[in-house]
Amino acid sequence: MLLTLPGIYVGCAILLAAVLGLAMGSFLGRVAWRLMRNEPVLAGRSHCDTCGHVLFANDLVPIVSWTALRGRCRYCHARLSARYPASEFACAALYVSIVICYGLTLEALQMVGFASVLMVLSLTDLDESYIPNQTIVAAIVIRVLFIVFAWLALVVHVPVQAVFADPAAHGIVLMDAQALGFDDKPFWDPTADASIVVLDMLRTSLLGAVIIGVAVVVLALAMDKFLGRSSIGGGDMKLFAVAGFYFGARQCLFLIVIACVLGILFALATQNRAGFSDDIYRIDQAEGKSSVSNCADEASQGPVEDEWPFLEEERVPASKGVSRVFPFGPSIALACWITMMVGGPVTQWYLELL
Repeated sequence: MLLTLPGIYVGCAILLAAVLGLAMGSFLGRVAWRLMRNEPVLAGRSHCDTCGHVLFANDLVPIVSWTALRGRCRYCHARLSARYPASEFACAALYVSIVICYGLTLEALQMVGFASVLMVLSLTDLDESYIPNQTIVAAIVIRVLFIVFAWLALVVHVPVQAVFADPAAHGIVLMDAQALGFDDKPFWDPTADASIVVLDMLRTSLLGAVIIGVAVVVLALAMDKFLGRSSIGGGDMKLFAVAGFYFGARQCLFLIVIACVLGILFALATQNRAGFSDDIYRIDQAEGKSSVSNCADEASQGPVEDEWPFLEEERVPASKGVSRVFPFGPSIALACWITMMVGGPVTQWYLELL
């Protein structure tokens, strides 16, 4: 835990995480904007969404630039959404909370990467009820890289406390060296094997992804049959499976409960306000058929029963007269963050009650 370090190190780590979070919040907001418009993520300079003027360094200082310009573009004076500073602040808060919980470890770096992906897909889902496949792939790659680098770190005898925030959660036993007659700090049990630890972590991840993914699909099919319409989007299903890949099946049961509670609260808070619909389709009263908006133009769709969005989701931007599918992604993302923070202890406490 970070808070066990000397105060100066804690302060520096929190400050660094906050500054990095503010900068990344600005960048991730731009990534989400470009993904929604099929623009290259890393190519091209940042520019005003209204006039297209290229933005310079003094226009891109997180929170400060937006505040100094009173929420308007420096060049065309168009109003800029308050979402920009809000997302920057939220990203800084995410990074700080992760560093406090996971310390200066490789596991913290993994969670920072995952939180960044969650930020991007939350923004796209809020805007267009759409979770890009790129974000799902990025989350999987981050988890796989962590497993590989964790194995390499353990093989070359990197201190296990620098890899995992809670080694015991991964089956690693730390023994008191002084009690064994050595004048050194606690060390990793030499009888434990790095390959066994990492393979067990990989097995837990794969089983979690499969169990949670299949369970959510079965639940969605049952809900579709009961309600007679689409109940959950394909992107939400994939995000739940990715959560299982990160946290395992046990913690994901806690995550699903939290996500559902947050989803209900969010639905009640936004009901009849933002044009959200509980279905992915809009009924055209004049023609008596279903249609859905895809980016700028609308395309006719068949009956709900003939469409199952496992691989792709329709983009349904907010526009006049169009009801959008309810964005469940931000609720799942927030539940993932809560699970990062307290999922392990809460799950352990519950299992001890059984």
